[in-house]
Formats: sequence, C-alpha cells, structure tokens
Amino acid sequence: MSWDRIKESFFRAARGASSRVEYYRPFFGTVVAQKGNTVDVVPDDPMMPATGLQGIPLRHGLPGISVSVTVDPMKKTSVVVAYENGDPARAYASLWAGSEAGVTAVWAADLLTLGGTVGAEPPVKGVTFNTALAAFLTAFAACVTASNPAQVQAAVNAIGAAAATLALALPTWNSTKVIVQ
Repeated sequence: MSWDRIKESFFRAARGASSRVEYYRPFFGTVVAQKGNTVDVVPDDPMMPATGLQGIPLRHGLPGISVSVTVDPMKKTSVVVAYENGDPARAYASLWAGSEAGVTAVWAADLLTLGGTVGAEPPVKGVTFNTALAAFLTAFAACVTASNPAQVQAAVNAIGAAAATLALALPTWNSTKVIVQ
C-alpha cells in the first residue's frame, strides 16, 4: 500500500468523522421569527447549515420563564444555538447573546426577590407609588394650611383618596408581578 493511498484513506475517514463536528459546538444566530416558545434562526456562521433552523425550542435555564421577541430587521436579536448530544435534529436556542433589543421576558413565579437577601421586602410599584406619595403630601400640606372648614374637608378628602392609591402601590405578601425598568 502506497503512502498516498494511506494518506487518502486517513483524510477520507477524517472527513467522514468531521461531518458532524460542527454540531458539537454552539454558534450565534439571528432570530428572524418566533412562535410560542420556538424561534426561527439564521446562523451567523457560514459553516452552519442555513436550513433546518425553524421552530427551535428556547431553553432559558430557569423554570417558568417565557420570552417574546419583537423581530426588527434593523435590530439584530442574537441567540446561541446548540445541538443536544451533537444531533442535528435536536437544536435548541438559549443564552441571549447581548443584543436583547425587543426582548420581553416574563417569569411566572410566586415570589421574585431582586437585589437582596432572602426575606427582603419586595420593591414598591415605582411610578404609582411616587405619584400617590406626592398627592398624599400635597393634600396633607393643604390640610395644614387650610383657613376654613371647607378647605380642611377638601384636604381631608384628598388625603383619603391619596392614601387609598398609596396603599395599592405598596407590595403585598402575595405580589407576583414585579416590573423593573
């Protein structure tokens, strides 16, 4: 057997083995459509097949999270695509790649604690709380400076309304929706 034949046999075996090598590494792709918890992706890497990347399930790594993507051709939304056990029929998308423009994530959880220790108080409802607090303080100041009974009554009524709104703006032990912007 000549050296050329041995070398050619080796290269043929290597090419056969490497036909699936690309499926063992993750790659970046651009989300072009979404339906439910699946996305259609166009690979950024020209080595990856451009077809067969439709309806890829999203995996977020945390239970209860759903993500919706607003596909905008002017803003690229990237994900990392990988194949389970290198199987080309088992692609999945995960790990948003730092270009989350147009991405909304919703976490269906009984309790969400942001930036604190376990047992920390949940955050107040920002704009609603600040608006209600300002109305409450304005009404209280009007009560203090009122010069006749009608002005006092109007200020007391305003304090009551502001206090009710303020109470609604405060978190409760069973709050499940926290919006952080």
